[in-house]
Amino acid sequence: MRVAKSCYFCRSVRQTSGTHICLLSTLRLRKKRCAPTSNGYPCKECVSRDTRCSLAAEDAHTRDHTLGRNHTLRPRRRDTGDSSPLDDFLDRELCNHLVDLYFEIIHDKQHILFHRPTFLSQQRIGIAPEYIVWGMAAIAARFSNHSAFLRIPRRDRSHVWLQKAIHAFNCRNDLISIAALQGIILLEWACSIEGNTAQSTLFSAQGIRMGTVMHLPDPIRKDVVDDEVRIRLYWQLWMMDAWQSACGQYQRQITDVRNMPTPLEEKAFDQLRTTSAPVLSNRNGLWSAMLPLTEIHTQIMLLNEILCARATDLSYIENRAKELSQELESWLLALPPHLQYTPENVERHNNEGLGRLFSVLHIQYHFQSQLLYFQDLQSNSKLHQKAPSVKDGVVYADRCKAHATALSEIMWSLFNTPDLDCFWSPTNGHLLVVASSIHLHSLLFDTDDDNIAKTRKLLEQNFLILLQLEKYWPGVKHSMTRLRVFHKTCLGSANPETAYEMDHWMIQFLNRYDEVVYDRYEKEQPDDMLWPSLEYLSGIEKLWTWMRDQG
Repeated sequence: MRVAKSCYFCRSVRQTSGTHICLLSTLRLRKKRCAPTSNGYPCKECVSRDTRCSLAAEDAHTRDHTLGRNHTLRPRRRDTGDSSPLDDFLDRELCNHLVDLYFEIIHDKQHILFHRPTFLSQQRIGIAPEYIVWGMAAIAARFSNHSAFLRIPRRDRSHVWLQKAIHAFNCRNDLISIAALQGIILLEWACSIEGNTAQSTLFSAQGIRMGTVMHLPDPIRKDVVDDEVRIRLYWQLWMMDAWQSACGQYQRQITDVRNMPTPLEEKAFDQLRTTSAPVLSNRNGLWSAMLPLTEIHTQIMLLNEILCARATDLSYIENRAKELSQELESWLLALPPHLQYTPENVERHNNEGLGRLFSVLHIQYHFQSQLLYFQDLQSNSKLHQKAPSVKDGVVYADRCKAHATALSEIMWSLFNTPDLDCFWSPTNGHLLVVASSIHLHSLLFDTDDDNIAKTRKLLEQNFLILLQLEKYWPGVKHSMTRLRVFHKTCLGSANPETAYEMDHWMIQFLNRYDEVVYDRYEKEQPDDMLWPSLEYLSGIEKLWTWMRDQG
């Protein structure tokens, strides 16, 4: 029997699902040419045979082996037996839908890994790395209203696809490549949000080492898109290293960023093409403005660790807090006019499709500020008048409450704006919990009825957002538990001011949002003079129970 020979390329490609049928041998046996289609998609014959089509659009950039073409994800033929949408992509439409959701809701808000037009062109013709597409599906499926997910809870949609992505990543051919680095950062976050801390930590360490081996700071000057992707990946690794080192209190690996350009402005980057002339001067975008906040954040977390460990005298703490406060204010003053938080800028960024990212920038600023000033809440209570620097402490405590209010209001605005939301990360639950604990301080110690009424409203709004976040992200339940524990601490302590004491428990509460916190103190009888404020808290506790029952 005559057997058609396969081409050299197909003999060298490792296929992950069954026997690969070479396009050359298929064409020889069927004696038909591929029928042209529009938009560069494969012809119907090749799609029906699940083979690579010679007519599928593919430019020189997508043919680069460093983009990981050895693992591809193409739409599968529908199985005749019973199957679950979690087992595989059943059609091209579902695959495209989930990838689009990832870019709409997650990418740029949480990651800066991909050049969207380039990746989408690769994914649409089936040559995007399989582990990346599976990873995107695992993250984005929770947001989908596709009929395939009608009976599957949003929080439970990621497990199967995440395991597929990890398996495909571990079986990849190109061990060190741009695609592998993108995949490892994507999967690190996907594991983190599912509570798989061990796998997340392993991916993080691998990613940082891979970036070092690849010499990301050195431009390859192949084309402008590749160079800008490398810049973004380097900064993504730097942020990941900074965040995790601060939480775990271990030494950072990536410290020298002096000669690294900041990311290109978002719209300019999105419009880049491999053949376009380099436009590298516009680096006043949202992510470029956000990078300094990452460094300030790590320093604030370190300061809180030192304070809680009682490792130095209070004068150092006070001086360092002033320095960080000045850095935050200098950052805000240095923002260019188009990035300042004004109604006009909010509307403009919303119209440009950057509304969420613009809000992320200012949410981060307010969170770093409330984290820095949290230690001064005791100085603002009517029971705490002992510190020699109580005047500065009162000022900082007022700032803490102002930033918590601003953060809550931005979140609520996103929550109620059509086509926007604040669901892109479970970390938003932690930010709201810290802000809510600051609002609770106002309920305990504020004497102004208008302020108390406003604070109650902010707490109610935060609870509503948290209840919605919990539907998407399993880790948000830990954040909600933290707030309930804080409630119990305030309700059950004879001196509610001690709930804001900076100790080991408070570090777990503020800095390590992925860890479970437990009840802080034994229950004690509250002091009579605090009963009016505690009645407010009891009302909030009842509201909390009602909201949970309704959810």
